[in-house]
Amino acid sequence: MVRLLLDDFSDGHQDLFLKIDTWPSVTRIADSYFLPDFFKKNWDETRLPTEAEVTRFRRRTGITLLNYWIWLVEEAAVETYLPWDLADQGIGAMHLKKTRMGYAMKLVSTTDLMGCGELAEGFGARAHEPTVRWYSSKTPNDPEREWLFSKESLIVGFRWSIDRIRQLP
Repeated sequence: MVRLLLDDFSDGHQDLFLKIDTWPSVTRIADSYFLPDFFKKNWDETRLPTEAEVTRFRRRTGITLLNYWIWLVEEAAVETYLPWDLADQGIGAMHLKKTRMGYAMKLVSTTDLMGCGELAEGFGARAHEPTVRWYSSKTPNDPEREWLFSKESLIVGFRWSIDRIRQLP
């Protein structure tokens, strides 16, 4: 199962936890800071929002990301990228490629696209442009990994994540 957990007591930094529970299990941490821009969700800038309004806004944005992933998986052709780590230095994503047995998934990143300027509505096409180079998200202590998931198990994990975000106090 692939899940996204949201730290509700954060300021938009190191508050998204991507949890891949299939062996070998992995947890990655990213910022939700640029998600509102990615989905064109803006604050009412005429006044300062309350803490409760900020929390609701961040939760809705997390749910929007998960629904976007569900849509990408349901509409996927041969391969797709599910963005999750939007940073001013680049984008981290889950790369899904259809196989006979489901989806082969690995974590990738690029510095050819910037999380601070990318929009969801054009991301799919831009992610596949030949000038965009995607790299395996491996480090010397973290070798490249690949997982195999069914479409259904991906969607179950994403919906589980949506339910958990909605249940936050």
